[in-house]
Amino acid sequence: MVIEDSPSGVEAARRAGMKVVAIFSGGDLQALSKADLVVEGFSEITAQAIDQL
Repeated sequence: MVIEDSPSGVEAARRAGMKVVAIFSGGDLQALSKADLVVEGFSEITAQAIDQL
């Protein structure tokens, strides 16, 4: 699993076959759409959320 905050990082992780959690901090939410999960902060990344990836 990879945690990323940039569209290029999300894309690279997907190409590597990794599950991706994206941290959205403003801007274009659609740019992170390839992530498996998009959150607004680390506190939203729970064990349950990771299990559901």
